[in-house]
Amino acid sequence: MKSVLALVLLLAFIVAGNIYLRSKSQAEVEISAKNCELNHSACNVILDDGASISFSIDPKPIKANRALNLNLKSQNITINSAAVEITGVNMEMGLLTYELHKKDDQTFSGGAALGICTLSKMLWLAKVKIKSDKGIYTVNFPFATYRKNINLQ
Repeated sequence: MKSVLALVLLLAFIVAGNIYLRSKSQAEVEISAKNCELNHSACNVILDDGASISFSIDPKPIKANRALNLNLKSQNITINSAAVEITGVNMEMGLLTYELHKKDDQTFSGGAALGICTLSKMLWLAKVKIKSDKGIYTVNFPFATYRKNINLQ
């Protein structure tokens, strides 16, 4: 009876260790882009081990209520899937989720649109979600849209 219990405990320990090691190899990493202005150019972020990504939203300047292109380029990393979640920062605008589609080994792209806001300056946060051979990354890119004042008289 003791040997069966010891065997069961040993197997449980092995399985738990295997699950723990797998979860550590796919740990999620969150990075915020610094010194980045998506309204002017693509933003580059270094992930780790020499891997990097470049993210852009086109056309520029970024405006609400028009078709936008989301572009993701990678270097020294194999991306399996990518998506972008966009949320309003200074006003609740809902969660806008856009899947990016693989164009080639280093490039993903997709379409998007932003809702019109009543504020003259709307702050947004684009969270680029990447699943890769090196792990799972969320890279945050803040940006703004501007609305011209409309005279309703």
